[in-house]
Amino acid sequence: MVSKTKIKTTINTILTTLFIILSPPLFFYFVFYQRTLPNTYVSDVNIGGLTVDEAEQRLKKEIKIPSEIEIKIGNQSAYINTGQINLVFDFKKMAQDAYFQKNRIPIFRQPLSLFQRVEVRPVLSYEDTQLEKVLEEIEKQITQKGVKPKAQIIDSKPVIINGKAGIDFKKEKIKKELDLKFYNLDFSPITLNKISDEFILDQKSELLYRERIEKMIGKKLVLVSENYAKEIIDEEIARMSDFFEGYDKEKINLLAESIKKEFDSPPQNPILVFEEGRVKEFKPAKDGTIVDLEKLKETIIESLKKLELEEEKTYKVEVPFVRIPPDYKTEEINNLGIKELIGIGKSRFVGSTPSRVHNINLASSRLQGVLVKPEEIFSFNKTLGEVSKETGYQQAYVIKEGQTILGDGGGVCQVSTTLFRAVLNAGLPIIERHPHAYRVGYYEQDAGPGLDATVFEPSPDFKFKNDTGNHILIQTKVDNESKTLVFELYGTKDGREVYLSKPVISSTSPPPEDLYIDDPTLPAGQIKQIEKKAWGAKVWFDYKVTKDGIEIFSKRFYSNYRPWQAKFLRGTGGQL
Repeated sequence: MVSKTKIKTTINTILTTLFIILSPPLFFYFVFYQRTLPNTYVSDVNIGGLTVDEAEQRLKKEIKIPSEIEIKIGNQSAYINTGQINLVFDFKKMAQDAYFQKNRIPIFRQPLSLFQRVEVRPVLSYEDTQLEKVLEEIEKQITQKGVKPKAQIIDSKPVIINGKAGIDFKKEKIKKELDLKFYNLDFSPITLNKISDEFILDQKSELLYRERIEKMIGKKLVLVSENYAKEIIDEEIARMSDFFEGYDKEKINLLAESIKKEFDSPPQNPILVFEEGRVKEFKPAKDGTIVDLEKLKETIIESLKKLELEEEKTYKVEVPFVRIPPDYKTEEINNLGIKELIGIGKSRFVGSTPSRVHNINLASSRLQGVLVKPEEIFSFNKTLGEVSKETGYQQAYVIKEGQTILGDGGGVCQVSTTLFRAVLNAGLPIIERHPHAYRVGYYEQDAGPGLDATVFEPSPDFKFKNDTGNHILIQTKVDNESKTLVFELYGTKDGREVYLSKPVISSTSPPPEDLYIDDPTLPAGQIKQIEKKAWGAKVWFDYKVTKDGIEIFSKRFYSNYRPWQAKFLRGTGGQL
């Protein structure tokens, strides 16, 4: 039986031991009651032993957000505005996190913080989408591709221009680095390294490149075909070379494209004219040729390689191409069903300027001899092609976007209007037709209002369908003495009859008062008219086509012409 004395001694021992164990932590607990543990840090800011409010104030005092963060690339810099991305630190939350950090550590282990550092992660926020935009702008400013070395032949000597390093800017990488810096309260510049150093040749590689270019001196590649030859001399070959890939594919592509542009020719149908009751040819049919572009690129590269290796100074190679036959051959012209006149249209252009007359003649000549297939929808714009200075047209007044202005091809609408009248006379279906914005005097010299058709590349367009079952031949005649344009359509009559009512003017409206615009570029007192007045009018006419007494189709054409104001420039400059 255990004595009372021994029990008492054991209890005292246990109590003494518990006191020894618990008294330091309890003492520590009371000392740091409602305070952070000692050695508590947010980055390098010590907030140990402080209350939450004290810790918050110290963090505000110690942590200063700069107005911008620098990104350094070589000798240039870009900047991220921290206000623009709304970079904000939550100091209160950081102080609270530091205090709650203590509560997560057992009491008996808390005294160890006297010797161990307690880290608290910064709490921050920024607008991610705004940062994305800022980085995109910086990327555009500073990203540079590495430049490959170049070779040239100057005065029959090889010259090597070494490559250059590029600058790489990866947004995602920068964002990760920014996050790391923010959480470490590190606002020092971000430094980017240049890239593409592989494009910079060492001395040995540069020597090899020079030796290669020396082999090209005095050599040339000749691309030949029927009625075509193009020489590529040593200087051009050197510029197309690439130390790493043999030849620069981009430059080879440009060369091939330029050859294709020079070489390609569309097939040409025979140009026909209807004379003495029959179709005659005045220009024979011709095959078209189209370069096989991909094969040409391969041919150029393989030929240049062989030229480098061989001793021959000149290497000839055929241009790879395919032939495109015309729609009709010369011997087929008598089988097209072109037997007689089926429609005629006329217009007069008295008073036209020389440039307008030039454009009427040019546009008409490009429609002369055109064949329209059975069931084909004819497009005026597509058939005529580009209307510009480059295609031979001169500047004359055109109606565009509600204004009469100088533009390439003024007068082309005289041609489309005359063809419109011929198509009506032939009884063909009109697919697309647009009236002018206002009444134009040229189109009413020998016809009532409403019989005009405006065009402008690429739209509006004038279109009709050949539903006769035979080909239609377009023939044009321009009489520059009487200022008359005639379109004749030849084909085979199928018994259709055409009814065209006279144009009906349903209402008219007077033009606005004349407008005078001061112009300091004209001498004072000089008046120059730039717009003529025209009455507005709503006009319609009926178009009906019958065959064997049965209506094939009918249509009412409407034209809503706006009243047009006369405009004058009034000089306000120096005296006459």
